[in-house]
Amino acid sequence: MSVEAALKFIRRARTEHVIRAALLQASTAPSVRAICAIGADHALEFSPGEFDRALKIEWAARWAHFGNPRCMAEIELKDSMHE
Repeated sequence: MSVEAALKFIRRARTEHVIRAALLQASTAPSVRAICAIGADHALEFSPGEFDRALKIEWAARWAHFGNPRCMAEIELKDSMHE
């Protein structure tokens, strides 16, 4: 079990239909234990605490990139170049 496995699961859930389908089948808001079980089904074992830590890391990274005003200005500049 590891935070690394939980991070891989989060990232794979964005791109792999099978994992997304399993999450949706579990419920519209699956419990952390259900998420851990789905991860284990895909050879990614992590505890609820490790999943919580991975979510914090993932969201911090997203905020650092997308929440950064400089980054948002770059996105707006790129968008305006395509108009």
